Amino acid sequence: MRNLAGTTLAIVLTVGVGTSRAQTCLHGSSEAPAQKARRDAAIQLATRINMAQTTTLGPGPQNRRYRPLEELANIPLTPEGFELQFHTNGSTYSFSIKDRLDPCRYVVFSDQDKYLYEAIARTGPPVIVPLDTR
Repeated sequence: MRNLAGTTLAIVLTVGVGTSRAQTCLHGSSEAPAQKARRDAAIQLATRINMAQTTTLGPGPQNRRYRPLEELANIPLTPEGFELQFHTNGSTYSFSIKDRLDPCRYVVFSDQDKYLYEAIARTGPPVIVPLDTR
């Protein structure tokens, strides 16, 4: 019986924490207009980076070279409170634009495939699945 009570308490605490955390997110269903403007600016920055990376040095995929951020034209400033990380090796690139003000850790990210992704950080302990050691 004591084990059941402990499990129930753990579930209630977990649900309670999840609910209160969801209420403090800056981006979501109850997003304030100022936060929406910041999020839209981050999405616009991501879109511009992907557009700037479509330039090729000649015909054919062998002439594709992705450039460092400082070589890209028409890239807006990173929105207030966001942090941009950009990486390229010339044949691929990836970037993330993280909202450092959001307790839910909202982020926009993309790579050379040019799909934009929006996400929030996973919460809770990590789940580690043992490797098959056959």
